[in-house]
Amino acid sequence: QQQQRQYEQQLLQQQQYEKELLLQQRRQQYHQQQQPNVHIVAVVVVVVVVVHMV
Repeated sequence: QQQQRQYEQQLLQQQQYEKELLLQQRRQQYHQQQQPNVHIVAVVVVVVVVVHMV
């Protein structure tokens, strides 16, 4: 039961983090039209999070 709660907490934090990330990405894209690096960073972050959850 505790693990389930922890998992839900992590999920909430992750969603919050992704929202922040999206806002930052939009701001950056607004300032400098093209930036492929952001996508690479996003992919790396997702992979790291998934690995930690397993």
